[in-house]
Amino acid sequence: MEFSEKKVAERVRVGVDFVRLLGAGESIVSAVVVASVLRGVDAAPAGLLNGACSVAGSNVWQELKDGVAGVYYTLEFAATTNLGHVLIERVTQEVIA
Repeated sequence: MEFSEKKVAERVRVGVDFVRLLGAGESIVSAVVVASVLRGVDAAPAGLLNGACSVAGSNVWQELKDGVAGVYYTLEFAATTNLGHVLIERVTQEVIA
C-alpha cells in the first residue's frame, strides 16, 4: 500500500483501516507507528512522525511532518486487539521537495 506523496513542508494525517483484519467482537485497544527508510538517506526517520498515533474504531491515525526530500519511508502500523492479536500493515510514504 502507498500513501500520496507528501511535501517536506506539509503536515498531513494518514491512517490505516484494520477492519478487514478484525474478527467478530474484536477491537483495537492500542497501536504504534514506526517509520524507517525504504529508499534514500535519513539518519533519523522517526522525525517524520509528529507525536503518537491515535485509534478511532478500526482506524489507526498518524500525523506526519518534515521528512527528507527524495526519501521513501516505510510506515509500520501495529495494532493490538482486545483478544491479544497484533495486526501489522506497512505503507510506503514518499517525501518530495
